[in-house]
Amino acid sequence: MSSENTSRSRAPGRWALAAGAALTALLLALSFPPAGIAFLAWVGIVPLLLVLGRANGKRSWLTLGLAGWAFGIAGFFWARHVTVGGMILLGFYLSLYFLLFCAIVRWLSCRRRMPLAFSVPLAWVSLEVARGLLLTGLPMLLLAHTQYKMLRVVQIADLAGTAGVTFWIAAVNGLLADIVLHLRQPRPRSGWRRVLPAAVFVLVISTFALWYGSYRLNTIVTTNGPSIALIQCNIPQEVKNHSVSEEDIFFRHVKRTRGAQAGTPPDLVIWPETMTPWGMFGLKYEARIRELDAVDKLADAEYYRQRLRGTAAWRAMLRKLQERSSLLIGAGTVTMEDGRLLRRNSALLLPEKARGERTRYETLTRYDKIHLVPFGEYVPLKPLIGWVVGPFIPYKDGLTPGESRTLFDIDGSRFAVLICFEDMFPRLVAEFARGESKPDFIVNITNEGWFKDGAEVDLHLAVAVFRAIECRAGFVRSANTGISAFVSPTGRIVSTLTVGGRDREVAGVLRGHAMSTDARSPYLTVGESFGWLCVAACGLSLAAAAWPGAKLLLLRRRAGR
Repeated sequence: MSSENTSRSRAPGRWALAAGAALTALLLALSFPPAGIAFLAWVGIVPLLLVLGRANGKRSWLTLGLAGWAFGIAGFFWARHVTVGGMILLGFYLSLYFLLFCAIVRWLSCRRRMPLAFSVPLAWVSLEVARGLLLTGLPMLLLAHTQYKMLRVVQIADLAGTAGVTFWIAAVNGLLADIVLHLRQPRPRSGWRRVLPAAVFVLVISTFALWYGSYRLNTIVTTNGPSIALIQCNIPQEVKNHSVSEEDIFFRHVKRTRGAQAGTPPDLVIWPETMTPWGMFGLKYEARIRELDAVDKLADAEYYRQRLRGTAAWRAMLRKLQERSSLLIGAGTVTMEDGRLLRRNSALLLPEKARGERTRYETLTRYDKIHLVPFGEYVPLKPLIGWVVGPFIPYKDGLTPGESRTLFDIDGSRFAVLICFEDMFPRLVAEFARGESKPDFIVNITNEGWFKDGAEVDLHLAVAVFRAIECRAGFVRSANTGISAFVSPTGRIVSTLTVGGRDREVAGVLRGHAMSTDARSPYLTVGESFGWLCVAACGLSLAAAAWPGAKLLLLRRRAGR
């Protein structure tokens, strides 16, 4: 065959590969918010699997990489509100995992004849586990998150975490591709021995997962805990970024809280992340400033003069609010330790007080955010790259991470607080819930103002559903711009703050009860074991597939001697 005819024969294969990869990227993107067409996740990988055997040469792998990049950009499109360059880089980072997935599946299934129903879930789960850990972790756009509204489907998360749900979805994709590829064979009636074990395997796990989902939904008994009011003032990030707006932001939350306390006051009022002036509860920090001979010598002299004049009045407003409810406040705290000024992203509980009773701010129960946002709240490898990225991060000197997992108490109900995207990390959340001190409910205080009305707020709510199921604890979200919500221990979204049909970029108060259950979750014992079993199985399968070739190469080298 001439070179011209060869190139022509390869062209249809390349176009088929491009079409299959592009269709998979599209279907997966549509399965996630904002479209959120959940059933597409069960078939979304199939087009790629049907054409993966055609991947030969650099052009083919470039095509696959571009498809993965397109999926990544679609998934992280909300990041454009913060940085377009960051969105592009996140998409590229996700495309690397997409390429690795293709390479692993092609090696195990196309060359070593492992059914796709086995290789696809092993590869996909293993790479999600890796992505949740590397470079401090990026556990977003996990396949399981597409199903957060399908309660019967996601209950197995209390056995195997998100990895279990992802495994099930990927296995169904693999089986469908196995069946189609088998039916394409010249003699499809023969050779079912390869497909039948995979079909039985997927049927068994599907039957068990659906039965388990029904069983848990029908047997878990939930009870209402403390009454809570979530304050959502919808402060645009461009307003919040200016220190001159701190006082106005604080006053808005005070006003909303007064409205929430009218009539029957709630047991607890929750403000979102960092909604008070920085250092407002740092009495030693204030004393240090007052000790200076001249405030005028400070860089922001007027700011510090206003702070010293205003904090006493601001704290008096909070004491007034505490006469009717306890307050959980997201605050930037500043402390003096060993002569150093340390800034932290914190949550403080201001307990309900009798009229005239003083609050000892030095002894308030406080949680300091443990998992900081890289390049947002601190700079990784700062001595090497700090001079490059330093001018572009919100906190010039970086924040100090917390060290302890604090459990708060309100009227005998224990609860944990997670700040910002900490609830994305299942291991971090589970550490709060292990042992006899299991929290009755979990609170997430966050500021989603960075992302405006983007799909990030939906993805973040999806994460709350999985954390509630894994820990079998109610979940309460207090978000600056939305979505503020109450979630039950079964993962059911009980209520969200909606104004005029919108659940984001709106202001209001959401009233409800924190929900709890006595049911224990196996996940709190086994943790991420299932995900790591998949990693181990994938690694062993790759090693077994590579062994014949490695053995032959070794024999050839010995013969050459």
